[in-house]
Amino acid sequence: MQRIKQEQKERLPGQFLSLKQDKEQRTFLFTGGYQKLDKPAIDFITRQTIPNKMVTRFRFQIYDVTNPDNPSEVAIWERGSTEADQVLYWLEKGKSELTILRNGVPNSQKTTYTIFPANR
Repeated sequence: MQRIKQEQKERLPGQFLSLKQDKEQRTFLFTGGYQKLDKPAIDFITRQTIPNKMVTRFRFQIYDVTNPDNPSEVAIWERGSTEADQVLYWLEKGKSELTILRNGVPNSQKTTYTIFPANR
């Protein structure tokens, strides 16, 4: 319980945002703020914590600017190292507005994301 309270205190502000459908595409404006944290691994099917196993997660602070006339409030997009490496690559190149395309059916463990600069 203490770990959860500490994690909430250290968390970036904003609600969590996710892409849930196959071929769902959104444009996020990355603020540059992110956290790298190790969390207990959770079994995908049972949703139970796997003892003695940790995973690295990245929490990026973003705005959903898919609809430029109605941008979202500040939000958090949490991903693993595969997607984080792609995002960090583009941020290093000075690209902070990125289009994210989800490839994978809902609730699939084989979901991938294509991440590229937004063309605006």
